[in-house]
Amino acid sequence: MAKVHSGEAKRFGCPLCGSAFTNAGELNRHVRCVHNKERRYPCPQCEVALEKPGSLELHIKVVHEKKKDHRCELCGKDFGQQGNLKTHVETVHQKKRDHKCGMCDSTFGEVGTLRRHVISVHEKRRDHKCENCPLAFSYLGHLQSHVKRVHEQKRDQKCHLCDSAFCQAGELKSHVEIVHEGRRDHKCDHCASAFGLRSGLNIHVRTVHEKRRDHKCDQCALAFGWSSDLKKHVKAVHEKRRDYKCEICGSAFSQSGNLRSHVSRVHDK
Repeated sequence: MAKVHSGEAKRFGCPLCGSAFTNAGELNRHVRCVHNKERRYPCPQCEVALEKPGSLELHIKVVHEKKKDHRCELCGKDFGQQGNLKTHVETVHQKKRDHKCGMCDSTFGEVGTLRRHVISVHEKRRDHKCENCPLAFSYLGHLQSHVKRVHEQKRDQKCHLCDSAFCQAGELKSHVEIVHEGRRDHKCDHCASAFGLRSGLNIHVRTVHEKRRDHKCDQCALAFGWSSDLKKHVKAVHEKRRDYKCEICGSAFSQSGNLRSHVSRVHDK
């Protein structure tokens, strides 16, 4: 297994999506390949095409052959690329958050993540537009997931441990690690909570410890820490929706948890 070594700082940022690179050549290749759609070396096993033969070889090795030669010595997690291992060690184990947002208190382990945060949260840019509907996204990956999930209805990444299926290999990987392996690699510095995804940890810190309520209802004065809680509030309070119906007595509820509590309290006595 390969070990982590120090690398160059990623100082060259893409003005279109926020991705960061160690030199101008990598940035130029990224722009040609990702944004200008130049694809010289198609993968024989899927629809992906890469600009360099080395990138194609790495893609086949990591994605199709599932080879992960770079192991974290601290937690045992394996990675297909050494750069991903290095980032994992710095952000998960060393808790590095050297890149601070100048518009809010958020901090990030990578400059590319900071740039994407600024583009999506503060600039509210949605440069990746869906050709099938009016939706637009900050990240190309989110657009691709949307197209596969909503328009193509593809769930070709199937879990071998349960019946779940996903649009992207990354989603399947996270599902296996979190649901079946019980991985909780992202630990809170303020309490004993731990999460399977870094995004879950970030939301936890903002809502529980920083008491932030960034998701405001535009129909009343309430605000929520989670966007999902805001959606539930709008459905239940303003739209008066009761989508969860009791099969025993016909009572209807706005949330599945309320239905379960009703059945347990009223019918399971």
